Amino acid sequence: MLGIVLAVLAATPVLAEGPTIATSGGGGVRPDKTLSMTAQATGEAVQLSAEHEPEEGETLPSWLTATVSTDGAKRDPRLEITVSPPENAQPQEFTLAVSATGSDGLSSQAEIAWEVLAPLCSGSLEFDDGGTCSACPAHRVPNVARTRCDACPEDTERLAGAAACTACASGLTSEAGDDCRCPGAAWLKDGVCYPCALHHESGDNPNNCKQCAAGQQRLAAMNACQPCPAGEVSISGGACALPTLALTASPSGLDESGGAQTVEVRATASVDAASPLSVPLTFGGTATSNDYAVTGTTTIAIAKDEREGSTTLTVTPVDDGIADEDETIILGATLASHTVATARLTIEEPAPALFLSTSPTWIGEPSGAQAVAVTARAHAVLGTALAVPVTIG
Repeated sequence: MLGIVLAVLAATPVLAEGPTIATSGGGGVRPDKTLSMTAQATGEAVQLSAEHEPEEGETLPSWLTATVSTDGAKRDPRLEITVSPPENAQPQEFTLAVSATGSDGLSSQAEIAWEVLAPLCSGSLEFDDGGTCSACPAHRVPNVARTRCDACPEDTERLAGAAACTACASGLTSEAGDDCRCPGAAWLKDGVCYPCALHHESGDNPNNCKQCAAGQQRLAAMNACQPCPAGEVSISGGACALPTLALTASPSGLDESGGAQTVEVRATASVDAASPLSVPLTFGGTATSNDYAVTGTTTIAIAKDEREGSTTLTVTPVDDGIADEDETIILGATLASHTVATARLTIEEPAPALFLSTSPTWIGEPSGAQAVAVTARAHAVLGTALAVPVTIG
C-alpha cells in the first residue's frame, strides 16, 4: 500500500517596512557658525519628524529646539534642519533622530550624528580667519567663539601687544575700536592735549592735526571741521568765504573804424571748481547795442578742479562817422550768484582830422592891417564842441 505523505510547508512571514528615509549633513560645527542637515522620506501621506537627542547623561542646551516636523502628512516630505550654536556654546555631541510614518501606520527611523566643536583658535588674541588663526588688530579682541574680532568699547583701547582692552587715561576719550585721544580738536603729546590751529581738526592718529578739506572750515567754537555755509567756499585749511572772480579782456581797446576785432575774455575764480561752472557774460557801459555787435560764445566754462576758463569774442564797432568821445563796454560776470566781476573794453574814436583854410590866401606887404578869415574843417561831424587853437609861425 502506497502511503501518501503530505508535506506542509510553513510560509516565512515577510516583514512590512515603513517609508524610506534618506539623510544628509551632520558632522561638526563650531560656535557662531551654522550646520545644515536634511531628511527626505518617500511615500504617500507620510508624516516626517526629527528630534535632537543629547548623549546619554546630558541635557539639551537652551539654545537648541528639540523637535522639528513637517506640517501634516504629505507626499515625499522633506525636512531642512539648521543649527547655529551661539558663541558661548560648549562642545557637545547630539543625535538627530528622524521618524517617518506612512498612511498604513508603518514607521521607519534614521539618525544623523552631529556635534558642537571647540573653537579652532586658542591664542589670547587669535580668531578663526576662514580656517586660519590670525591675530586681531589693535583696539579689537576676539569674541568668545573666536570667530571674529570685536571692537574695544568706548573710552577704552588695546594697544599693539596688549592682551585686553584697557580704560583711556584721565582726560582722554575714544570711540569704539579707536585710539584714546584728546576730546575736541586737539592733539596729544607726552600725555598733554594741545588745541589744533583754526581750520584744522584732530588727525587720523592722536598725535597730530589735519587740515579741513576744501569746502570746510573749523572756527574756534567747533570741535571738528564743518561744511561751509551755503554759497561759500574754502581751500583746504582755509576759512570759508564768498568766492571771488576776476575778469580780463585782451586787448582792452577797440578801433571804432577797425571793423571786426577779436577779444579774449578770461575768468579766474579764487578756488578750484568743485563741479563744472558756467559763467555767463553781461554787457553794459556807455556804448549801447547800436554802437557795436558781438558774435561768439558769451558764456565762459570753468572745468571741475580748475580755476580759469576763457572765451573768444568777435566785436565789431559801428563807425558812425561822428568824431565824439571814446565809449566803453563793461563786461560783467557772476559766480555762485554772489560775486560780480567786470572788465572794460574801450571803443576808441580816431583822432579828428582838421583842415585849415584862409581867405584871402595872400596879403600885400605895404597894405597895412588886413583881415584874414581862418576856417577849420573836421573830416567828420563832431559829437562835441571843439576849440582849435591857431598858431602863427
